[in-house]
Amino acid sequence: MSYKSMIDYNQTKDKAKMLELQVSMSFRTWVLIFVGKSICSLKSIRKTAIDGRSKK
Repeated sequence: MSYKSMIDYNQTKDKAKMLELQVSMSFRTWVLIFVGKSICSLKSIRKTAIDGRSKK
């Protein structure tokens, strides 16, 4: 491996790492949003279920 190809290799590795970091960050954000939404919907479902029971 020549010196230039070593530099190229390292640069592509750095780019790949950056991309990986961006992907994992956005993935975490999506997971957080998804979890937050499902928790909210669970709470509202539970609330309507409790309301329905108390009406009977």
